[in-house]
Amino acid sequence: MTKVLAGITTSVDGYITGPHDGPGQRLGEGGEMGGADIIRRAVDTGLVDELTIIIAPVILGGGKPLFDGFSSSLDLERLGVRQSRYATFIDYRVKHP
Repeated sequence: MTKVLAGITTSVDGYITGPHDGPGQRLGEGGEMGGADIIRRAVDTGLVDELTIIIAPVILGGGKPLFDGFSSSLDLERLGVRQSRYATFIDYRVKHP
């Protein structure tokens, strides 16, 4: 069976885009992350087996929250934590009911 892995970068304060994101604004003021809507839908529908959240050492102060819009709770099992000079990587297994 194939595993589906997903990863996304968030700021320390939990935002995946900066304030004022949208067409012509890329990922908002101070934001250089993306793909959240696709990942959110895939996780919410049970397609993702493992999720890596990459925490960038930046505070955006507003924008689009990473977990905004989930229709139900999500049960995660931490698999490990890795660090680099630029970010912290937290790997989770998504527990499916």
